[in-house]
This record gives sequence, structure tokens and C-alpha cells, in this order.
Amino acid sequence: MLELGDSVYRRRNVRLLGVNAPEMAGAAGLEAKAFLERLLPPGLAVYVRTHKDRTTFERLLGDVFAETEPGELRYVGDALVEAGHATRPERR
Repeated sequence: MLELGDSVYRRRNVRLLGVNAPEMAGAAGLEAKAFLERLLPPGLAVYVRTHKDRTTFERLLGDVFAETEPGELRYVGDALVEAGHATRPERR
């Protein structure tokens, strides 16, 4: 759920920018999802910096940060990669 001001909320899927994660249809995808659910429990402060998708998919891309400690933000993409649930795309 994204808060967009005083009283506007919108539920959107956000594709993490800069990481390749497994598809949800397989066991690895379900493990990555479970990891994210533990990392981002309900009520945790999460900040999203969105980027326009410049491909034909027109997805909502974003850098997602979680406030793991008061005043301390952790980049969710890094957490996925460090835990072995995602990789970084190759640079061209």
C-alpha cells in the first residue's frame, strides 16, 4: 500500500530496479517472496523512489528502501542479492 498524501492510498506492484529475481511460478520465486515478507512486515516504514519503465512492459519500477532501524534505511534489492534470492543484471 502506498501512501500518496494526507489520505490517498493506492496498492501497486513495484518491480525492483537493478535486480533479477526468479519468477513467482517456481520454488525459488516463492522463497524470494517469503524472504521479502519477513524483511517487510506490515507496518514497517518503506520508501519507494519510482522510475519510468522505458521498455514495452510499462511497469512501475522502483528503488525500495526499508527502515530496519529508526533512521536507518536498507535497500531491498541489496538484501535480496545478499541473501541469494536475486542477482544483478549484466551491464552492457
